[in-house]
Amino acid sequence: MKWSNKWLQGLTLLSLGWLFFQFYIIFYPQIPLIQKPVHVAFGLAFCFSAFPFAKGRLGGKFKPIDRIFVLLSCLMGIYFVLDSDRILNRMTFIDDVLLRDYIGCILLTVMLLEGTRRTTGNSLVYVLVFFLIYAFLGPWFPGWLKFKGMNLSQFTEVLFLSDNGIFGIPTGVSVDYLFYFVLFGSLFGASGGGQLFTDLGLKVVSKTKGGAAKASVISSALFGMISGSAVANVTVDGIFTIPLMKKSGYSGAEAGGIEAITSTGGQLMPPVMGAGAFIMAEILGVPYFDIAKAAALPAVAFYLSLFLIIDFKARLTGIGNLSAEEAQIKTRVLPRLYLLLPVILLIYFIANDYSVTWAIVWTIVALVGVSLFRKETRLTPSRFIEGCLDGVKQVTGVAVPIAAIGIIIGVTVQSGLAMKFSSMLMEITGGNTILTYLMVILGCIVLGMGLPTVAAYMIGAILFVPPLITFGLTPLAAHLFVFYYSILSMVTPPVALAAYAAAGLAKESVSKTGWAAFRLSLVCFLIPFVFIYDQGMLLKGPLDGIIIASFTTVLGIVAWAAFMAGYFMGPLILLERFLFLLASLGLIAPTVAGIWIPSIIFFFLLAGWRFFKTRLKVEGEKG
Repeated sequence: MKWSNKWLQGLTLLSLGWLFFQFYIIFYPQIPLIQKPVHVAFGLAFCFSAFPFAKGRLGGKFKPIDRIFVLLSCLMGIYFVLDSDRILNRMTFIDDVLLRDYIGCILLTVMLLEGTRRTTGNSLVYVLVFFLIYAFLGPWFPGWLKFKGMNLSQFTEVLFLSDNGIFGIPTGVSVDYLFYFVLFGSLFGASGGGQLFTDLGLKVVSKTKGGAAKASVISSALFGMISGSAVANVTVDGIFTIPLMKKSGYSGAEAGGIEAITSTGGQLMPPVMGAGAFIMAEILGVPYFDIAKAAALPAVAFYLSLFLIIDFKARLTGIGNLSAEEAQIKTRVLPRLYLLLPVILLIYFIANDYSVTWAIVWTIVALVGVSLFRKETRLTPSRFIEGCLDGVKQVTGVAVPIAAIGIIIGVTVQSGLAMKFSSMLMEITGGNTILTYLMVILGCIVLGMGLPTVAAYMIGAILFVPPLITFGLTPLAAHLFVFYYSILSMVTPPVALAAYAAAGLAKESVSKTGWAAFRLSLVCFLIPFVFIYDQGMLLKGPLDGIIIASFTTVLGIVAWAAFMAGYFMGPLILLERFLFLLASLGLIAPTVAGIWIPSIIFFFLLAGWRFFKTRLKVEGEKG
């Protein structure tokens, strides 16, 4: 770290100040309307420091507008600390809103819009601007969108002076959980944990067909367990796996597409599933472990489908195989496995209902301790500070948009938009269950384009969960259904954030990379239909139901991989691919009670046919 750079010194001190505050409130918790605004103030101050007004690298030119925004961010945090007694004790919609409240609300809204633009781009800003317009011009909107609107006093009450807007549940999750999990992921990477996952994946599959791409699947799944971010996963994992895949015969688009979809699945991988999963736990009022447990089998199914498609295609085409030199790992894997001890400890804590916040704090302490075992992994003071700086920057990219989403939540609640949308959706679909599911999927994908997963999920949860519950889904299944498709929007063209990141590393067209990732993800679009029709996939219900759901899903994934790759014990003709498609649909997405029984029979008949056909061909070649 170059301490000669005064700007970097200031940024480091700001990061350490935020770190101090976050660990201080663990031991000395403050009232929510102090913790949340101060957290947002730190996030905005860091945002305007680390993400300059003009696009550029970290540490780019620090302009006067950046200094002004940093100062306003700090003043906003101080305002809530000094005025906390009045804000806490005032009665909403009864006590007067003061001039300084109006000014603070307007300034905070502007800063969140600008901070969101800097951290996530324009897509979420457009959505936020729409809701701001809707809040004040509600009476002039047509049809079912019409409502009485909000004046500035109501807007300030809801979004600025209560916990129903900017300082609501999402910001609370950022304060209580996300900061520490993202910090752990960053420090884990700084200690060499990310490289360990990559090497571990390569070690396991380097000698198998399609080993280069399979290494991406395994390492992304492992790193996803502690990152919870598709773009971060691509950045850490893809820098090694994408060039490796290209060397082994994959095109740039294929290599980028594989890395994009495998990294995207990391947000489904327990124990850390990203911001959306923590928010889901808070909304449902259940322990986070319940969410992680329910998501476990769908996550395994997700990665199994990708692994099998890659394997079958590699056997068909012969690409993706690694030479002995390419498969060589510079540093032995076994002596570094001790770095997995903090991850194992985290899983143990969460599974045994420990406080999630304390679980991750003790995991960070354990990571610092085990990193000392070897010089290569040791978190020295400089490496620790760099890891913290990188972690705080990643937190900023989540905390600022999450706070901004509070604007959407506040306006939606005040306008009753969620219930109106639910009624409108019911009218359009005529109460047809399948059509409603398809409309929800389309809505999640379209609204999620270009948005961070947490933003896409929150909008989806507001608009789509109520009609899904109306159709009989449990709240958990409904939220996971929306969460799943919000995540898949990361690889759905034309705007796919994970594909953008992967395309840059692959030096390939974003469009080609996005479509390559989308084709691989098609089977993943079917997996949620398993758990909405069969709760066994969410580890709910009797053991035999869980086993049947898992078994049929695995067979369905095998059939789908055969269809997609055109291979199953040998190349498939067009008719055989079509038959495997039918088998997979019957096994993965059963819409008729008991359809999985004939589908299992049908699958094994197909598999038996392929076995004997392949055997006859081999014997014929020998003869």
